[in-house]
Amino acid sequence: MTNKNQAPQAISFAGPTAFPSLTHAITTLQTSFEGAHKALYETLQDIYATHHFYSVNVTAEERAKNRVVLDEACKAAEIGTTPQTTDLHKLVKLVVKTNSQLTSGYVHVFSVASALQKTPDEFLSWLSAAGGIEAVRKKFRADGKPNPNYESGSKRGKNRADKIASARNALQATRCVIAASALANASFEPVKEPTECVAIVVRNPDGSIGVKGFVSKKSVLESAYLEHAVEQAETETPSTAAPQEHSSADERANVAGNEAIETAHTDDLDADTKRIIAADQQAKIAEMLDDPDDITISKIRNTLGNEIADRTADAVRQVKKMREDVNAVPSELQHYLSLLKSADSVANTSSGKSHDWRYEQALEELGQVLEAHPLLADYLDRPFDAEINPNQEDIPRLKSSRSQFAKGSSAMITSQDAVRHALRHELESLCGLDGADVKAAAITLANGMRSVRTYTAHA
Repeated sequence: MTNKNQAPQAISFAGPTAFPSLTHAITTLQTSFEGAHKALYETLQDIYATHHFYSVNVTAEERAKNRVVLDEACKAAEIGTTPQTTDLHKLVKLVVKTNSQLTSGYVHVFSVASALQKTPDEFLSWLSAAGGIEAVRKKFRADGKPNPNYESGSKRGKNRADKIASARNALQATRCVIAASALANASFEPVKEPTECVAIVVRNPDGSIGVKGFVSKKSVLESAYLEHAVEQAETETPSTAAPQEHSSADERANVAGNEAIETAHTDDLDADTKRIIAADQQAKIAEMLDDPDDITISKIRNTLGNEIADRTADAVRQVKKMREDVNAVPSELQHYLSLLKSADSVANTSSGKSHDWRYEQALEELGQVLEAHPLLADYLDRPFDAEINPNQEDIPRLKSSRSQFAKGSSAMITSQDAVRHALRHELESLCGLDGADVKAAAITLANGMRSVRTYTAHA
């Protein structure tokens, strides 16, 4: 355990001569804060070492005796525990009495350290190297495995930069030029060189455009590129050939074309042929997604071929299996669900915030359950976080929950949702080709398909 000989001194601002100057005050406060930060980390190390000394590196008999001591201390301090509460959680509760969210956060850090087999002597250096309490809480699950939902600031920055670069590349060409004479009377501030900026404009039904002003701030410009890319992805569909009639001749042409495509050796196809095939598949998928009727695997197989049909069928099977799994609630979560139900009942009949403590109690129970059984987090509709606000909207629920506050409930995903999601994924994969190439290929494909239909109709 650490030896803290000198505690940080309290600073008093009583009287006008507390500090000789503001600079001196800042320096003193910095020193005080650094001391408090160091003292916190050393106290956490002491808690971790105490847990190892009394609950880990002992015999089963000694551990049982020490557990009785913990239980009696919790009872005396009126600290609630359940059969799911671990010895480590009890110890932290006894030390951090006033804030259950801090308790859950510290327990999470200790659980990660234990899962990674860090000794008490290694704890401080490991915690600092990992980035501190907050970083460990976000980067790792309680079982020590990386949190799949974590994304570092540098990674987010790189992803954003990549998207901006892609959007810029897609908008390299200038679509039209408004002559300077048209803006002569607008009193816009002149520029000395070509300057990229965001224009605030009004598009009129007659085709004219009214320019209100310009914004050249870099962050606004980058956001505009990103938003443009999002809108294009949501609204644009690949150019399609002339509307196809749902005739037996069309179906025969589709099936024949798909069989030819699937039996061809893709590696031997030239670039133009690959683009034509991709354009054809894009057009067919876009047409399917536009159809409000249910899309069957049989229809996908006849229209798009066996490979896409098999992948879509696998997606449907996975969703069905997931629904079966999440509907079976583990016994370890039953008490949490009972507390959540009680909190919801009070919240639905109360307009105040008196019910928040009930959600706090439920979150504390959930934290203890996940500490003992980390894999149960897969049953929740959102990641568990020690800093979750204890309210009806933010608290985790089961994926199978029918509550209006449930998020991303996979149990509510229908087979048809799975089919359409799989097709959108196929469409996104095909859209990786250059847009101009795909449009050119689609035109060639349209001409070829018309010839095929004409031939098939007269065959």
